[in-house]
Amino acid sequence: MEIQARQGLSEQDLHDIRILADICDALDGIKLKLNWISLQTRSAQETNDFLIYDNGDLIGYLGIYSFQVSEAEISGMIHPLYRKRGLFTKLVDAAVEECRRREFGRILFINHHRSTSGQAFLLARGTTYKVSEHWMRCERTESDLNGASIPGMIEEAVYLRSASVEDKELLIQLNMAGFAMEEFDSREYVERTISSPLEYTFIAEAQGQPIAKLGVTYEEGSAFIYGFCVSPQQRGRGYGRRILVELMNMLQREQGRSRFELEVAVENARALSIYEDCGFRVISANDYYELKL
Repeated sequence: MEIQARQGLSEQDLHDIRILADICDALDGIKLKLNWISLQTRSAQETNDFLIYDNGDLIGYLGIYSFQVSEAEISGMIHPLYRKRGLFTKLVDAAVEECRRREFGRILFINHHRSTSGQAFLLARGTTYKVSEHWMRCERTESDLNGASIPGMIEEAVYLRSASVEDKELLIQLNMAGFAMEEFDSREYVERTISSPLEYTFIAEAQGQPIAKLGVTYEEGSAFIYGFCVSPQQRGRGYGRRILVELMNMLQREQGRSRFELEVAVENARALSIYEDCGFRVISANDYYELKL
Protein backbone atom coordinates (compact mmCIF):
# COMPACT_ATOMS: atom_id res chain seq x y z
CA MET A 1 0.00 0.00 0.00
CA GLU A 2 1.86 3.03 -1.30
CA ILE A 3 1.21 6.68 -0.52
CA GLN A 4 -0.34 8.70 -3.32
CA ALA A 5 0.58 12.40 -3.15
CA ARG A 6 -1.89 14.84 -4.69
CA GLN A 7 -1.60 18.32 -6.14
CA GLY A 8 -5.24 19.28 -5.96
CA LEU A 9 -8.10 16.90 -5.16
CA SER A 10 -10.62 15.44 -7.61
CA GLU A 11 -14.31 14.98 -6.87
CA GLN A 12 -13.62 11.27 -6.38
CA ASP A 13 -10.83 12.07 -3.91
CA LEU A 14 -13.16 14.32 -1.91
CA HIS A 15 -15.85 11.65 -1.95
CA ASP A 16 -13.41 9.01 -0.68
CA ILE A 17 -12.06 11.32 2.06
CA ARG A 18 -15.57 12.11 3.28
CA ILE A 19 -16.51 8.42 3.46
CA LEU A 20 -13.36 7.63 5.44
CA ALA A 21 -13.98 10.59 7.77
CA ASP A 22 -17.55 9.46 8.42
CA ILE A 23 -16.34 5.95 9.29
CA CYS A 24 -13.65 7.24 11.67
CA ASP A 25 -15.97 9.79 13.31
CA ALA A 26 -18.70 7.20 13.86
CA LEU A 27 -16.46 4.51 15.32
CA ASP A 28 -14.30 6.86 17.39
CA GLY A 29 -17.19 9.02 18.59
CA ILE A 30 -15.46 12.26 17.60
CA LYS A 31 -15.46 14.80 14.79
CA LEU A 32 -12.17 15.17 12.95
CA LYS A 33 -11.14 18.64 11.86
CA LEU A 34 -10.43 18.41 8.13
CA ASN A 35 -11.37 21.90 6.83
CA TRP A 36 -13.52 20.92 3.88
CA ILE A 37 -13.41 24.34 2.26
CA SER A 38 -9.63 24.11 1.96
CA LEU A 39 -9.92 20.60 0.54
CA GLN A 40 -12.31 21.82 -2.16
CA THR A 41 -10.02 24.68 -3.18
CA ARG A 42 -6.63 22.98 -3.19
CA SER A 43 -3.90 24.47 -5.37
CA ALA A 44 -2.81 22.32 -8.31
CA GLN A 45 0.73 23.66 -7.85
CA GLU A 46 1.28 22.36 -4.29
CA THR A 47 1.40 18.90 -2.73
CA ASN A 48 -0.91 19.08 0.27
CA ASP A 49 -2.66 15.72 0.38
CA PHE A 50 -1.46 12.17 0.94
CA LEU A 51 -3.72 9.13 0.43
CA ILE A 52 -3.37 5.38 0.92
CA TYR A 53 -5.68 2.95 -0.90
CA ASP A 54 -6.23 -0.77 -0.47
CA ASN A 55 -8.14 -2.60 -3.19
CA GLY A 56 -9.72 0.64 -4.36
CA ASP A 57 -10.82 1.81 -0.90
CA LEU A 58 -9.26 4.83 0.80
CA ILE A 59 -7.92 3.63 4.15
CA GLY A 60 -5.58 6.49 5.08
CA TYR A 61 -5.51 10.25 4.54
CA LEU A 62 -3.44 13.22 5.75
CA GLY A 63 -3.66 16.87 4.70
CA ILE A 64 -1.40 19.91 5.02
CA TYR A 65 -3.04 23.30 5.60
CA SER A 66 -0.98 26.48 5.33
CA PHE A 67 -2.75 29.64 6.49
CA GLN A 68 0.56 31.38 7.17
CA VAL A 69 3.81 31.01 5.27
CA SER A 70 5.69 30.34 8.50
CA GLU A 71 3.66 27.34 9.65
CA ALA A 72 1.60 24.39 8.48
CA GLU A 73 -1.25 22.55 10.15
CA ILE A 74 -1.71 18.81 9.72
CA SER A 75 -4.73 16.59 10.24
CA GLY A 76 -5.30 13.02 9.17
CA MET A 77 -6.83 9.60 9.84
CA ILE A 78 -6.52 5.87 9.32
CA HIS A 79 -9.42 3.47 8.86
CA PRO A 80 -10.00 1.67 12.20
CA LEU A 81 -9.37 -1.75 10.64
CA TYR A 82 -5.94 -0.68 9.37
CA ARG A 83 -4.50 0.93 12.48
CA LYS A 84 -1.35 -0.18 14.31
CA ARG A 85 0.35 -1.08 11.03
CA GLY A 86 2.58 1.98 10.79
CA LEU A 87 0.47 3.57 8.03
CA PHE A 88 -0.10 6.86 9.84
CA THR A 89 3.62 7.09 10.52
CA LYS A 90 4.24 6.78 6.77
CA LEU A 91 1.75 9.57 6.07
CA VAL A 92 3.29 11.85 8.71
CA ASP A 93 6.80 11.18 7.41
CA ALA A 94 5.74 12.13 3.89
CA ALA A 95 4.02 15.30 5.09
CA VAL A 96 6.93 16.39 7.30
CA GLU A 97 9.32 15.91 4.38
CA GLU A 98 7.10 18.11 2.21
CA CYS A 99 6.92 20.77 4.93
CA ARG A 100 10.70 20.79 5.24
CA ARG A 101 11.01 21.15 1.47
CA ARG A 102 8.71 24.17 1.59
CA GLU A 103 10.70 25.60 4.53
CA PHE A 104 7.90 25.93 7.05
CA GLY A 105 9.23 26.96 10.44
CA ARG A 106 6.92 24.68 12.36
CA ILE A 107 4.06 22.21 12.06
CA LEU A 108 0.93 22.18 14.21
CA PHE A 109 -0.66 18.73 14.44
CA ILE A 110 -4.40 18.80 15.17
CA ASN A 111 -5.60 16.13 17.58
CA HIS A 112 -9.12 15.71 18.93
CA HIS A 113 -9.10 16.32 22.68
CA ARG A 114 -10.51 12.86 23.44
CA SER A 115 -8.06 10.98 21.23
CA THR A 116 -5.55 9.62 23.74
CA SER A 117 -3.93 7.41 21.10
CA GLY A 118 -3.35 10.46 18.88
CA GLN A 119 -1.85 12.34 21.79
CA ALA A 120 0.51 9.45 22.59
CA PHE A 121 1.58 9.22 18.95
CA LEU A 122 2.35 12.93 18.70
CA LEU A 123 4.30 13.07 21.95
CA ALA A 124 6.34 10.07 20.80
CA ARG A 125 7.14 12.02 17.61
CA GLY A 126 8.75 14.77 19.68
CA THR A 127 5.97 17.34 19.49
CA THR A 128 5.00 19.59 22.38
CA TYR A 129 1.53 20.69 23.39
CA LYS A 130 0.82 24.24 22.20
CA VAL A 131 -2.83 25.27 22.58
CA SER A 132 -6.41 23.99 22.63
CA GLU A 133 -9.48 25.34 20.86
CA HIS A 134 -13.14 24.91 21.74
CA TRP A 135 -15.48 23.96 18.91
CA MET A 136 -18.73 25.85 19.59
CA ARG A 137 -22.21 25.69 18.09
CA CYS A 138 -25.33 27.86 18.20
CA GLU A 139 -28.72 26.46 17.16
CA ARG A 140 -31.19 29.26 16.47
CA THR A 141 -34.98 29.39 16.11
CA GLU A 142 -37.31 31.93 14.53
CA SER A 143 -37.77 33.60 17.90
CA ASP A 144 -34.09 34.55 17.92
CA LEU A 145 -34.81 37.01 15.11
CA ASN A 146 -37.02 39.05 17.42
CA GLY A 147 -33.99 40.75 18.95
CA ALA A 148 -33.58 39.14 22.33
CA SER A 149 -31.41 41.15 24.69
CA ILE A 150 -27.78 40.03 24.86
CA PRO A 151 -25.77 40.93 28.00
CA GLY A 152 -23.16 43.58 27.27
CA MET A 153 -24.28 44.19 23.68
CA ILE A 154 -24.08 47.76 22.45
CA GLU A 155 -27.37 49.23 21.23
CA GLU A 156 -25.74 51.23 18.45
CA ALA A 157 -26.58 49.99 14.94
CA VAL A 158 -23.95 48.03 13.04
CA TYR A 159 -23.97 47.55 9.27
CA LEU A 160 -22.46 44.48 7.60
CA ARG A 161 -21.26 44.48 4.01
CA SER A 162 -19.31 42.09 1.82
CA ALA A 163 -15.60 42.85 1.61
CA SER A 164 -14.13 43.71 -1.78
CA VAL A 165 -10.63 43.96 -3.23
CA GLU A 166 -10.64 47.63 -2.19
CA ASP A 167 -10.69 46.45 1.45
CA LYS A 168 -7.44 44.46 1.24
CA GLU A 169 -5.30 46.89 3.21
CA LEU A 170 -7.97 47.23 5.89
CA LEU A 171 -8.22 43.44 6.22
CA ILE A 172 -4.45 43.11 6.39
CA GLN A 173 -4.23 45.62 9.23
CA LEU A 174 -7.10 44.01 11.16
CA ASN A 175 -5.45 40.59 10.90
CA MET A 176 -2.18 42.00 12.17
CA ALA A 177 -3.89 43.75 15.08
CA GLY A 178 -6.23 40.92 15.99
CA PHE A 179 -4.09 37.83 15.51
CA ALA A 180 -0.53 39.14 15.84
CA MET A 181 0.17 38.10 12.24
CA GLU A 182 3.24 39.32 10.43
CA GLU A 183 2.40 41.65 7.54
CA PHE A 184 3.65 39.17 4.93
CA ASP A 185 1.50 36.38 6.40
CA SER A 186 -1.53 38.65 6.65
CA ARG A 187 -1.14 39.90 3.09
CA GLU A 188 -0.85 36.37 1.69
CA TYR A 189 -3.85 35.22 3.73
CA VAL A 190 -6.05 38.11 2.57
CA GLU A 191 -5.03 37.62 -1.07
CA ARG A 192 -6.11 33.99 -0.86
CA THR A 193 -9.38 34.39 1.04
CA ILE A 194 -10.66 37.46 -0.80
CA SER A 195 -10.51 35.54 -4.10
CA SER A 196 -11.81 32.20 -2.79
CA PRO A 197 -15.18 31.19 -4.28
CA LEU A 198 -16.17 29.38 -1.06
CA GLU A 199 -15.07 31.90 1.57
CA TYR A 200 -17.06 35.05 2.35
CA THR A 201 -15.56 38.01 4.18
CA PHE A 202 -17.67 40.74 5.78
CA ILE A 203 -16.77 44.22 7.02
CA ALA A 204 -18.69 45.63 10.00
CA GLU A 205 -19.24 49.38 10.08
CA ALA A 206 -20.52 51.70 12.80
CA GLN A 207 -21.28 55.35 12.14
CA GLY A 208 -19.94 54.89 8.62
CA GLN A 209 -16.53 53.65 9.77
CA PRO A 210 -15.12 50.09 9.50
CA ILE A 211 -14.63 48.57 12.95
CA ALA A 212 -14.32 44.82 12.41
CA LYS A 213 -14.17 41.93 9.96
CA LEU A 214 -15.11 38.26 9.98
CA GLY A 215 -15.36 35.38 7.53
CA VAL A 216 -17.97 32.71 6.84
CA THR A 217 -17.94 29.37 5.07
CA TYR A 218 -20.79 26.94 4.64
CA GLU A 219 -20.13 23.35 5.68
CA GLU A 220 -22.46 20.39 6.26
CA GLY A 221 -25.53 22.53 6.91
CA SER A 222 -23.69 24.98 9.19
CA ALA A 223 -22.37 28.48 8.73
CA PHE A 224 -18.81 28.40 10.10
CA ILE A 225 -17.58 31.76 11.41
CA TYR A 226 -13.85 32.49 11.54
CA GLY A 227 -11.29 35.29 11.51
CA PHE A 228 -13.45 37.54 13.73
CA CYS A 229 -11.54 40.66 14.72
CA VAL A 230 -12.72 43.98 16.17
CA SER A 231 -10.46 46.99 15.79
CA PRO A 232 -8.38 47.51 18.97
CA GLN A 233 -9.79 51.02 19.38
CA GLN A 234 -13.36 49.68 19.51
CA ARG A 235 -12.93 46.70 21.83
CA GLY A 236 -14.68 46.39 25.17
CA ARG A 237 -17.73 48.40 24.07
CA GLY A 238 -20.06 45.52 23.13
CA TYR A 239 -19.48 45.63 19.38
CA GLY A 240 -18.39 41.98 19.26
CA ARG A 241 -21.78 40.74 20.47
CA ARG A 242 -23.66 43.17 18.22
CA ILE A 243 -21.71 42.13 15.10
CA LEU A 244 -22.10 38.42 15.80
CA VAL A 245 -25.84 38.72 16.36
CA GLU A 246 -26.28 40.88 13.25
CA LEU A 247 -24.39 38.34 11.15
CA MET A 248 -26.49 35.43 12.39
CA ASN A 249 -29.69 37.43 11.91
CA MET A 250 -28.69 38.29 8.34
CA LEU A 251 -27.82 34.72 7.38
CA GLN A 252 -30.90 33.33 9.10
CA ARG A 253 -33.20 35.85 7.45
CA GLU A 254 -31.66 35.76 3.94
CA GLN A 255 -30.52 32.13 3.69
CA GLY A 256 -32.52 30.28 6.31
CA ARG A 257 -29.36 29.37 8.25
CA SER A 258 -30.07 28.23 11.78
CA ARG A 259 -26.88 26.44 12.84
CA PHE A 260 -23.65 28.38 13.40
CA GLU A 261 -20.25 27.09 14.44
CA LEU A 262 -16.87 28.59 15.32
CA GLU A 263 -13.62 27.88 17.14
CA VAL A 264 -12.03 29.82 19.97
CA ALA A 265 -8.83 29.33 21.94
CA VAL A 266 -9.58 27.79 25.34
CA GLU A 267 -7.61 30.47 27.19
CA ASN A 268 -9.39 33.36 25.39
CA ALA A 269 -11.89 34.01 28.18
CA ARG A 270 -13.15 37.29 26.73
CA ALA A 271 -14.04 35.80 23.33
CA LEU A 272 -15.53 32.71 25.00
CA SER A 273 -17.79 34.94 27.09
CA ILE A 274 -18.96 36.84 23.99
CA TYR A 275 -19.85 33.65 22.14
CA GLU A 276 -21.64 32.13 25.13
CA ASP A 277 -23.70 35.31 25.58
CA CYS A 278 -24.74 35.02 21.92
CA GLY A 279 -25.97 31.45 22.36
CA PHE A 280 -22.92 29.34 21.47
CA ARG A 281 -22.12 26.22 23.48
CA VAL A 282 -18.97 24.08 23.53
CA ILE A 283 -19.48 20.78 21.70
CA SER A 284 -15.91 19.57 21.26
CA ALA A 285 -12.25 20.57 21.45
CA ASN A 286 -9.04 20.14 19.48
CA ASP A 287 -5.50 20.18 20.84
CA TYR A 288 -2.57 21.47 18.80
CA TYR A 289 0.91 19.94 19.10
CA GLU A 290 3.93 21.76 17.73
CA LEU A 291 6.89 20.30 15.86
CA LYS A 292 9.62 22.82 15.12
CA LEU A 293 11.47 22.23 11.87
